[in-house]
Amino acid sequence: MKKFLLVLGCITLFLIILAVGYICYAAIRGHQLDVSSKAYVDTNVPVFISSWSEDELLKRASTELQENLAAQEGNQFFLKVKQLGKCASYDGCEGQAYINYSLKYGKVITALYTAQAKFQNGKAKIKMELVWRNGQWQIAMITVNSPLFLK
Repeated sequence: MKKFLLVLGCITLFLIILAVGYICYAAIRGHQLDVSSKAYVDTNVPVFISSWSEDELLKRASTELQENLAAQEGNQFFLKVKQLGKCASYDGCEGQAYINYSLKYGKVITALYTAQAKFQNGKAKIKMELVWRNGQWQIAMITVNSPLFLK
């Protein structure tokens, strides 16, 4: 009985150490992903919103977003956002990265951000989902909302 309790205690201690190690790793890695994804958004979004360049957005887009933008809905997207005019100021972004695990895809790293910008014809809120693929961030989804679109 004493041997059984000793083995059980060792297993429990090992699992606790493993859990604490994972939590520390996740906290450090999560912070690194938050920093890199925010830097990516703040560096790249102003490039394509400055004049709503389709080519610049496509360079940064995931395969799925590239396919959507190549379809008819991509034309509608750019017709809509070009109503805003040229970017007058980019006010930065807020958001964070997420690490998810699934049986189908394994480890998936994404980030969700909301950016604010002022344009010639009004303000806009830009929402993005990023995905980490092949060692780099890519824009997986983008939506732009503005009071201008309600008119």
